[in-house]
Amino acid sequence: MFTSKSNWLLSGLLFGLLALCASCKGKKPDLTVQLINTASIQVTCPGGPGTCVTTVSFTIANTGNAQADAFNVKVTFDPGVTINQPVPAMPAGATQMFTLSSPPGGNCFNPDCTICVEVDDANVIQESNEGNNKKCQTKPG
Repeated sequence: MFTSKSNWLLSGLLFGLLALCASCKGKKPDLTVQLINTASIQVTCPGGPGTCVTTVSFTIANTGNAQADAFNVKVTFDPGVTINQPVPAMPAGATQMFTLSSPPGGNCFNPDCTICVEVDDANVIQESNEGNNKKCQTKPG
């Protein structure tokens, strides 16, 4: 038989478990593009026209409070050259820098170079903020 003291303890325990469960549900990753380093955007043409490649460095972050499982980063070099970069699981609070180059023939400057980076472009990660996954930067030519 339960006493009023045991009922009070049981109620307190249940309340604590419910509060804990509610806070667990709020834990989600938040993937963002922190920086596209426009100073790093360079074009080299080692074999002349048609061999040009554009290189860029960028940093992504998980600013959420939970780990993000593996996802994709899509990088688009103007005019329409796209590279997909797989990213393994990323812990909460982590940042990661990448340096990627377009395939040959990818001279981005016409006359300016716009590069867009989008994390989780396939929307496979349930995030706390889905509206901050893409950033574009333009470097004048």
